[in-house]
Amino acid sequence: MDSKPGEIFGYASLLGLLPTYSLGFTTIASGDSTDSVVEILADLISVTLPSIEDTTREEAGFLYSGTYSSSSLNSSVNIITSFSSPGLIVSSWISNNTDVLPLPSASSWASPSVRLYPTGLESIDAAGHKKIGFQAVFEDPNTEETTRGLFSQTWRTADAVVWGSVASDEFSFVFGEEVGEIAKGIIPRIINLIIES
Repeated sequence: MDSKPGEIFGYASLLGLLPTYSLGFTTIASGDSTDSVVEILADLISVTLPSIEDTTREEAGFLYSGTYSSSSLNSSVNIITSFSSPGLIVSSWISNNTDVLPLPSASSWASPSVRLYPTGLESIDAAGHKKIGFQAVFEDPNTEETTRGLFSQTWRTADAVVWGSVASDEFSFVFGEEVGEIAKGIIPRIINLIIES
C-alpha cells in the first residue's frame, strides 16, 4: 500500500492507494484526536483486506483458471487459484509431450511451485485480441524461507530459469474482443505459441 499522511493545526488527512486491487481511499479529520482516525482506518483496512483478496482471487479464478491445451502441439497448461497462496498457480505444464515443471535449472527442487503474477503490461494485436502479461515465480515449496524482501528466494530466482536464452517466466493470457470475456488462450514465451482453452 502506498500512503501519504498530512497534519496541520488540528487537521489531518490520509491518502491511501492499493494499486494491486485498483482501490484507494482518502480520510480527512479535524479536532483534538486526529491520530485516532488514522488508527481506526488502519484497523478497518486490516479487517477488510482479506475480503478484498478473496474477491480478487475469485475474479482471477473466473477469468484465468482452467486447462489450456493444444493437441497439435501436444501441449497443455493448467491454471488454478488457491486460498492458501497468492497469484495464479501453474499446477501442470506439458510442452511437446514433455513435463516442463521439473525445471532443468532447478533440478535440485523435488516439486517446484510456479505462480503467475500480473505485470500490468497489456497489448492489443492486429486482430483485436487483448494480451495481458504475467510473470512466473519459481519456488521450492519444501525450502524454509530464511530471508525476506529483496534477498528472498522469490527475488533471487527471477529470470533464472531459462530455455536457451529465453526466460521461462514470461506468460501472456489472450482474450477476445468482448469486455469481460474469460481468457481464451495462454502464451508461454519459451514456446511463443497460443495454447487455447
